[in-house]
Amino acid sequence: MVTAQVLEATHTVDDKVGRIEDKVERVEDNILEATHTVEDKVGCVEDTVLDVDNKVARIDDRVAGVDDNVRAIDDKVAVVLDGA
Repeated sequence: MVTAQVLEATHTVDDKVGRIEDKVERVEDNILEATHTVEDKVGCVEDTVLDVDNKVARIDDRVAGVDDNVRAIDDKVAVVLDGA
C-alpha cells in the first residue's frame, strides 16, 4: 500500500514537472519571438537614423553652398559700393 502511494505521488510530481517544463518552453519561445521582434525594430530604427544622417549631411552641404553664394554676392555688393 505504501508503495502504491509512493508511485502515485511520484506520478503526480512527474505530471507537474512535465507541465512546468511545457510552460518554461512556451516562455522561452515567447522570449525568443520578442527578441527577434525587438531586433527587427532596432534594425529599422538604425536604418532610419542612417537615412536621417544622410539627409542632414546633404542639407549641411546645401547650407554651405548658400553660404558661399551669399559671400560672393556680399563681395560684389562691396565692390559696387566701393566704386560708387
